[in-house]
Amino acid sequence: LSNPNIRFWEYQLGGMRRYDALTGNNSNIEPSQQTSNGAWHTPYTLDPNNFSRIVCGFQRVYESNDLGDTWTFLGSDFSNGASLRQLAIAPSNSDFVYASTNTNLWRKTDVTDWAQVTVPVGISSITEIVVDTDNPDIVYISSSGFINGFKVFKSIDGGSTWDNISYDLPNLPAYSLSLIDSQLGTSESGLFVGTIGSVYYLPEGNTEWHKYGCLPATQISDIEIQYSSGKIFIGTYGRGMFEARLDNFELLSTDEINAEIQLSIYPNPASEFVTIETDAAIASLVIYDQYSRKVDSFEGNEISDVISLKNLSSGIYYFTFTDDSGAAVTKKLVKE
Repeated sequence: LSNPNIRFWEYQLGGMRRYDALTGNNSNIEPSQQTSNGAWHTPYTLDPNNFSRIVCGFQRVYESNDLGDTWTFLGSDFSNGASLRQLAIAPSNSDFVYASTNTNLWRKTDVTDWAQVTVPVGISSITEIVVDTDNPDIVYISSSGFINGFKVFKSIDGGSTWDNISYDLPNLPAYSLSLIDSQLGTSESGLFVGTIGSVYYLPEGNTEWHKYGCLPATQISDIEIQYSSGKIFIGTYGRGMFEARLDNFELLSTDEINAEIQLSIYPNPASEFVTIETDAAIASLVIYDQYSRKVDSFEGNEISDVISLKNLSSGIYYFTFTDDSGAAVTKKLVKE
């Protein structure tokens, strides 16, 4: 969100709340049609491309474009009364949304209503859905249960076909997934999965999972990556939250990554525009928000000496410049 004082939380069966840290007020924001009628852990997600949009799943999918004050149906009713368990918005295209019950998966695109997606034969309950940061047709799902070799699957065509990427994972339920992306500040890309008492990492293009640290013998329910701090965070079932450094990934600094590029950006903080001064031939510029989400990008002749900030909300941003040789520099900017 562009306003760190606004926070969202929920309790069992779909009780959704919005908390304002400035006033201390909690507002009930669950859709009035579905009061206390969701799954035990009702899925909801904030749109990475629209800070005011929330999408949630009860017996059908709802969306709000005003932080939960009002809700409308997102597409038709498709779950036949079953409670939805997982939900994901494609970071590269907010019109692409995936939703699941236990063993059924659906997808909505910008041109179609909800359509059921075939899932791998023999899969147990779907525990997580994550979508690639650049391609809305690349999607990953994890599976619970104790069927050996049925843990994590990847599709590159929106779920029409699936590749089993469980490889050498132990025969434990896979409860959570998170992608790590080299474009957002690490030296490599890959996938994290949380099981019972362990987190594993699969580098992109690899077929061997690597155990990432030691944890209590409990369900790893959630995994989040925070690029700005260089940390991985996990939530467990009954044993609290844990964090660890992403030291193995050679995290890119938010200062100058390559001293060969001499570049300055001012004023900082800024309100309306910034000026760029550099002797390098800049080939690309990518702007990320404080949550490491890509908010804009420019190529070659699109980059001028003066960059408008009118489309950015107040907050912290990271401007990553790359020159013709591939060298890069990242500058932190505060937008007033």
